[in-house]
Order: sequence, then structure tokens, then C-alpha cells
Amino acid sequence: MIRVEKSAGVTRFVMARSVLGRDLYRAACYLVDGLLVDTGMAHVGKALFGCLESENVQAIVNTHSHEDHIGCNAALQETRGIPVYAHPLAIPVIGEPSILALRPYQRFFFGYPRPSNAVPAGFTISTGRRDFRVMQTPGHSPDHISIYDEERGWLFCGDAYFGNRERVLRADYDVWEMIGTFRSLAALPLETLYTGTGAVVLHPARRIQRKLEYLLETANRVWSLREAGLDAGRIARRLFPSDLAIRTFTSGHFSAENLVRSFLARQPGAIPSRNISA
Repeated sequence: MIRVEKSAGVTRFVMARSVLGRDLYRAACYLVDGLLVDTGMAHVGKALFGCLESENVQAIVNTHSHEDHIGCNAALQETRGIPVYAHPLAIPVIGEPSILALRPYQRFFFGYPRPSNAVPAGFTISTGRRDFRVMQTPGHSPDHISIYDEERGWLFCGDAYFGNRERVLRADYDVWEMIGTFRSLAALPLETLYTGTGAVVLHPARRIQRKLEYLLETANRVWSLREAGLDAGRIARRLFPSDLAIRTFTSGHFSAENLVRSFLARQPGAIPSRNISA
């Protein structure tokens, strides 16, 4: 399933695998001024290719190398010769997606991308009409970047921002890097967030601040319990007791204990600082 919506110069493509009439694990890509931000899931490749057939796509940028963001790179590159830009750490995965070693639930919902060729995104990506600033936004993955239109205050943030409060985490996510990213984003004059799930958030400053506050408060709660002698498993059961369904479905790929372990990897206050330009 793929839904196409156009608004304010941005075309949004929202896709998902439907199960029992419900769309699960949504992903999105965006076309703005000839730049295609992400290419979605391999499972919807034909549908997305058809949607883009009459569009002027000059370049692709992948916000990161997860399978639901690079899925249609190869089809567009092979047929239309469109260049692909990404973080340097993402390039080996984009070139050989088998590195991802996808689990059964990932193969079912997203499919395996085919290999494509990418080059480093650099500091800006130009479409000839606009220059988009490339920003480092790790946490969800170490190779995560976001694309910023400074003039309009638009941030195409991939999976750097989720609206929900984290109660589970993948083992390869870094919650402290997420916190550092949110601190950096909170300093930007943002008007609109275009997220990797297809949600468009207007005037996002307060939501970003609430997200940051929640993560910092949770970090303090985790460390208080750790100092009281609880291990990661007991802390997870105390703070996030309802992760059984997702933990079982993903074979432990997502769990509350992963979230707790990520918090315990650094002391509160040890938040990364960075220049968020690439």
C-alpha cells in the first residue's frame, strides 16, 4: 500500500504492509525540489516507481541505511541514473544490503533492498534551485543524517524523531546519541518536521523539548534503580513491564531491557555534544 499526498511543495509517499486491515510499520519518503529523501521499502518498489514516473527526481538522499529507507534505491538508479547520497558509514550497507542480516519480521514487513551505489552527502545537497544542509543526527543509527531547508525551516529527519515515548529499543540504537540529537534540534528554528513514518509535525519545538525531558527523566530513574542494586532486567520489568508482545514478535530485537542497557552505557550528564553539520 502506498499513499501519495502533495502539500506546500512537498510530495509525501507513505507506505506500509497491511495486516488484517491495519497498516503496520509505516515508512515514508518525500520529494522536494527534485530531491527524493529516502526510497522506502523494497516491497512497494513497483508502486513507488510508478508514482515517480512523471516526477523530476534529480537526486536521492538516504537519511540512514535501514531497509525501510533504501528499499527502492536500485530501481531508480538503474533505470534513471539518479545519484544517491548518504552518510559515509551508510555507503557499505547501501552497496551490500545483506550486511543488514534482516530478521524474519523485517523481511516480511520491508523486504530486502537490492544493492545500489551511493556517495558521501557532504555538507550540502544542491538541486540547482535550492541548497539543503546535511546534518548529523545519530542515535537511531550511527549513520543517520537529516536534511534541512534553512530558509523554510523544514527538516526531513528520517527516524531521528518519533512522536511516541520510547519504552523499548533496538540493541544497536544509542539513547544518549538520541538525547544529543534532540538537544541539537531544539536549538534550530524549525517550522516543520517531515518524519520517516510519514507524520508531519508543525511547529515542533515543544514536542522536541518534551521528548528530551522524558528521556532525561527516564535516564535518572534508570540510574537511581541501578544505584539501588537492580540489574538491567529488573529495572526494565520495573519501569517498562509491557514489552512482551514486541519482544516476542521481533525475537528480542526490540525490548525494554535494550533501552535500559543503553541508558546504563553512560552516566547521566554524559550527553554527546556535536556540530550537527555533516
